[in-house]
Amino acid sequence: MGNHSVTVADFDGDGCDEICVGAMTVDHDGKGLFTTGLRHGDALHAGRLFLPVKVCRFLACMKMKAIMKL
Repeated sequence: MGNHSVTVADFDGDGCDEICVGAMTVDHDGKGLFTTGLRHGDALHAGRLFLPVKVCRFLACMKMKAIMKL
């Protein structure tokens, strides 16, 4: 459930970097921090995207499993 790349940033504002692989973020102590349950994505951008919020956020393009009925 990971992206084609890895992004490192302080996502929870604790002063330590976390590792985000797209659908999942691992805390600095190795424990799972966030998960979306979505499939892998092709792009991931992290940063203070909404300036009033003091922690990093990420924006990702995720692939979803398509269900087609013919």
